[in-house]
Amino acid sequence: MYWVMLYSINKDGMVVNDAHIDRIQEQYRPIIEEINDYYKKELGDDLLSIYVRGSVSVGRAKPFISDIDSVAIVKTDISSKKQKEIYEYSKKLQEKYPFVTLVDMTVISQKILFEAKEFSNLKIYLKTQSVCLYGNDIVKEIKSVKPGRELALEMYGDLSEKLGDLERIFSYDTTEETYLGEKRSIEFWCVWTMRTILRSGLALVMFKKPVYSQDLQTCAEVFSTEYPEQRRYMEKAIFWAMNPTANRMEIYNYLKEFSPKYIALWNRAVNN
Repeated sequence: MYWVMLYSINKDGMVVNDAHIDRIQEQYRPIIEEINDYYKKELGDDLLSIYVRGSVSVGRAKPFISDIDSVAIVKTDISSKKQKEIYEYSKKLQEKYPFVTLVDMTVISQKILFEAKEFSNLKIYLKTQSVCLYGNDIVKEIKSVKPGRELALEMYGDLSEKLGDLERIFSYDTTEETYLGEKRSIEFWCVWTMRTILRSGLALVMFKKPVYSQDLQTCAEVFSTEYPEQRRYMEKAIFWAMNPTANRMEIYNYLKEFSPKYIALWNRAVNN
């Protein structure tokens, strides 16, 4: 069993954002300062806001497990060349701070963030667990998040397609799949896939009760308590999310076995 850390829900049924700059652990402050300085220098007058989201923003980051998820909001879209430069810088930071598993430096225009469907989940993440480190706090303009059927469908209504796309990544000897304009390793897509499974598991429980979290172990435990016959799949997902494998066939076989059962649960919830 895992320790459960559900997000707070207010009297109106909305998720409370508990993030605060003072809650950021001392160990993570130097890398965050470097990210901030880099954004300010490289993006200049085009920069509107800087956020850090996830476990770091609420002081619950775990060395060698947690990522640094930063988001810079800009006035206009940046070039692919600039995106590549930012990605290369993030890799250097990851080498400098090895206790951080991944340094994610997302740069997105305010227009795209607010209007593009593909970034609807990012809006939810920013609204529910992020802190503004610089500039105008535009997250105030994002609607509050209410756990339940509607939110589950907004976040994972296309789960069957998502898992199908991820399964295809592991079905080939090599992958050309990119993230933020760069080809990524099998280990990267292993983590991505397992996080998708774990977090969508909690979203499935949202059909029955108003719960919300992005914490992976919490998602696994909440789902497994509701669907105990599927616990072993969630335990495997937790293991691979924290200890990614490069064995593509092992991941592929896991998905071939679990995905049909999982999607069947989702379809049953959606159709009830």
